[in-house]
Amino acid sequence: MVAGILLGVYVHVHWHAWVFMLACSLACAVVCLRRGELRILALPAVAMGVAACAAVYAHREFHTVADDHIVTYTGPSRQLATVEGVVASYPQVVAAASSQQFAYPRPDRMTFTLRAAALGVQGRRISVSGLVSVNVSGVDSAIRLGSHVRIVGWVGRWRAPANPGQADWAKIGRLRRLFVWMNADVDGVEQLPSDGPPWHRRLAWRMQSDAMEHFSTEEDDPHGGPLLSALVVGPRHPGLRHLNQLMARAGVAHYLSISGTHLAIFLMFIYGLCRLAAASQRRSAWIVLIVLTAYLFAAEPSAPLLRASIMAGTMCLAVICRRCYSSLNSLAAAAVILLVMDPLAIFNPGFQLSFTIVLGIILLHAPIRQWLFGRFLKVRGLRVYRNPHGARRFIEHRLADWFMSAVSVGFGAYIASLPLCAQHFGILSPYGVVLTILLAPIVAAVLVPAYLSLGVAWLMPNLARGLTGASLDAADFLAQCVSWFDRLPGLSLGLRPVGAAWVLLCYAFVAGLMLRKRLPFGRIAVGACAAVLVGLTIWTQRAASPPDVARFDLLAVGHGQCGVLHAPAGGVYLFDCGSQTEPDLYRSLLEPYLKFRRLPSPREAFISHAHTDHYNGLADLVRTGRLRRAYMPRHFDSPSRLSLDQSAGEFLDLLRRHDVEIVHLHAGQRVTLDDRTHVDVLWPPEDSTIDDPNEDSLVLRVVCDEKSLVLPGDIAGSSQAALTGAVGISDAAVLPHHGGYLPTLRNWLEGCSPRIVMCSRQGSPRPPYSDKLEGGALYTMLRKERMLRWTSRHGCITLRFGKGVLEMRTMLNEW
Repeated sequence: MVAGILLGVYVHVHWHAWVFMLACSLACAVVCLRRGELRILALPAVAMGVAACAAVYAHREFHTVADDHIVTYTGPSRQLATVEGVVASYPQVVAAASSQQFAYPRPDRMTFTLRAAALGVQGRRISVSGLVSVNVSGVDSAIRLGSHVRIVGWVGRWRAPANPGQADWAKIGRLRRLFVWMNADVDGVEQLPSDGPPWHRRLAWRMQSDAMEHFSTEEDDPHGGPLLSALVVGPRHPGLRHLNQLMARAGVAHYLSISGTHLAIFLMFIYGLCRLAAASQRRSAWIVLIVLTAYLFAAEPSAPLLRASIMAGTMCLAVICRRCYSSLNSLAAAAVILLVMDPLAIFNPGFQLSFTIVLGIILLHAPIRQWLFGRFLKVRGLRVYRNPHGARRFIEHRLADWFMSAVSVGFGAYIASLPLCAQHFGILSPYGVVLTILLAPIVAAVLVPAYLSLGVAWLMPNLARGLTGASLDAADFLAQCVSWFDRLPGLSLGLRPVGAAWVLLCYAFVAGLMLRKRLPFGRIAVGACAAVLVGLTIWTQRAASPPDVARFDLLAVGHGQCGVLHAPAGGVYLFDCGSQTEPDLYRSLLEPYLKFRRLPSPREAFISHAHTDHYNGLADLVRTGRLRRAYMPRHFDSPSRLSLDQSAGEFLDLLRRHDVEIVHLHAGQRVTLDDRTHVDVLWPPEDSTIDDPNEDSLVLRVVCDEKSLVLPGDIAGSSQAALTGAVGISDAAVLPHHGGYLPTLRNWLEGCSPRIVMCSRQGSPRPPYSDKLEGGALYTMLRKERMLRWTSRHGCITLRFGKGVLEMRTMLNEW
């Protein structure tokens, strides 16, 4: 079935070919079953038929949409439209206080998924279907799960990634069947009366909403309430992003989503209560099955939760029917059921990790237990305990069994998840097993009172509130423990992209270790697999070789600027790193870019001026201790300027706390990067008294083998006029102030006369209405004669210059 899904997605043939293969396979199976001598071929024929059926299903889900799907009425560019539909996910509120440090202030916003029913565009109303990801600026507490709303805002499709290594939201949306996004203001959201969906869906929505509101906190609680909701109900609040990243680095991110661990704690607690009440095993299993069904209505469905629920349900049915329970069979049944529901779920990292971890625990638990504690088990089996030694027997048997099971399960899950974590998240957590075991009792202390509170909320609300308070305290302590983990040396190791072949080879090595005594030449095969794995690991983690000429990448960061220079000697340097529109520039754009390009972390950065859209992405780079030197204009830290800009002062304090060398630059200085590359400082003058940070921006000329690139920062009218003719002829230039038009811009460009012009901008460069004719003519000339490219349209812009080479490429299509 899995092979058929992969074939249906990646093999580009018409679906009629898969239908023909299905018919042939079924016919072959029928013939083989009727002829006794060919019966051995019936199983491969049935397997081929299953693969063909799965291929047809996956091809239909991945490559086609309904004729009335909303994506068919949205173009590649955003458009103003009205969308009607039903809120299909619990609305999450992202507070402005949860944004990153040094980020531009934003209003509170609300995010949810809308099941579209109608689209209004260009005066037409069209009946549509499909899901829309909605982001509303502002908060409306009346919007709930299941509300029927009409929203006026901007609608568009997800674009391909604009930067190397960036998350491909177009592909992610395709796998989730979520092709369209929408941005709106809270004033553009209107609730509509509705007859409502069927009763069972209304019941599920009501239970989910009540559960989420039950754990919500009125006070400003950044972690407690959202963390408790994520652990018990499922939806992960956007405010938990930093905590989620920290838990992923520590190797305990599985605690943040409902999985087998959470469900096991919950159901074992229910089963224990039933047994304490003298209920039989079958009656207890019935009660657990009923409670599990009710819980699925209240929790957000996800692959780990549904997998664990199916396995728990089959265990209850085995007890009720007095049949033996097979964990492998129940795991396979869960996989089949979930893939029938959604064949594209197999590409979801959560689905892959959930099933792989459980399979690893089932297969590796006993061998790891024997390998780690085999000698102790042999010695313990020879001991004889008398009545006075009952406590010793309890410790050496019951407690020791719990400890050995926890360690072996932890190691099995760690080994099974390590290759997938390396592929999907690019991290290796050496402390994962130990921290998972240490956090288990704390997670249990969070979940048990929370589940009790949820169960008695309607009958005893006061008791429920007290239990919720205890659970919130435990959740706060859990978040505090995770923050303490950040102080551990070597908490996580960053990995460069490894690829699917490396992942498959890792699992082949683990399988070979388990079967080495059963296979002919098993030890030799395992040794050869280990050698190949080590060689492939070294190959995938190698650093990029130095380029033959300088390479400058102007990243697409929205409203801001971030340039990365890879010098011929191998050094990596940043020229500004900030954005107004990307709240976490380093984690979302810069770090994936560096891993994709296989570049070392930059040790030096040039900051043009004291506006946060040019430096707020450096904060995480500074905290990790990787940035060692920062170049900036000499008036960046002047007392008069710091009194007006608190963020600049906080950033300078951050640099000093982490012992980053601060170098002030002025016109006439030169910074040598290597024997072929240097940076000339053209502005500001040493005796400058300019108070405007834009006018005081660093203007730099990067030279490699007589080829040059000018980076003017955000200089405005007076600085552009002063530099006209003083910059000198350059081969390439970045437009000052994100391409904003001023009357002095034409003379400045004529003075440096670049053959290639680039612009870091959120929208297309265009003049104000008052200068529409003159400015429009200038930008038209730049597009035709100077190869003007801007990041919002063309994505990351790569410039190679030096040794007679001047080339430009863009990440996205030219037009």
